[in-house]
Amino acid sequence: MLVSPFANRPESLFFGRIFPILGFVFVVGYFSLGSLNSTSAMPTRDGSLTVSTSIWQAAWNHYSETWFAWSRAPNSCRGDAAVNDYQREQCAKYWGQVSTMTAWASAPLILVLLFFFLIRGHFRVFYRRVDRRFREGKAVAAAKVLRSGSWDWFGYFFCLRSVRVELGQGRDVRVYVPRDLPALIPGQKVALFYGGKVFGARRYVGLLYAPHIAVMAGSRN
Repeated sequence: MLVSPFANRPESLFFGRIFPILGFVFVVGYFSLGSLNSTSAMPTRDGSLTVSTSIWQAAWNHYSETWFAWSRAPNSCRGDAAVNDYQREQCAKYWGQVSTMTAWASAPLILVLLFFFLIRGHFRVFYRRVDRRFREGKAVAAAKVLRSGSWDWFGYFFCLRSVRVELGQGRDVRVYVPRDLPALIPGQKVALFYGGKVFGARRYVGLLYAPHIAVMAGSRN
């Protein structure tokens, strides 16, 4: 069986590159939360109402008041301490409000986690798919390198370099190459492996062509 350069995914490099984006996603979610509350009257700890005008301050107030609501819940609303129907009704309203506040406060973190697992899932599936196809020695085409590829977000976050290769009839396509392999140079012949459709675009990887690689035109399995 062939030794695949895609067997070991560059997880550490991937995490290092994706974390700043996760931070950005969290900040967007944080400010979105603040924007929703920036013109709303919010109850403060002393029972008065305040109208926040700063998005940053509004978001901070929401987290602060959510924490206060959990940590300073009335004794009658803890466990089964309510002694009558009126208290139970008021406690149900109180915890309903607290749950809503908590859900909104959790939204930025949930957004970050969803984004992270989405990207990581595509990352792992892509490497696994290309690794399998390389081990089988089945390429979809053989082509010559034209030039180095320009920077693109897919190659950056999936830890790959890119080149442009000629497919004939004036057509060329971007092909990705593992970062730990020697850079491909114009004129070299490469075997192309189909990596599937990721984020709406067909992705191909290329490795130096070798006789043991079978070119199976049109293969997308």
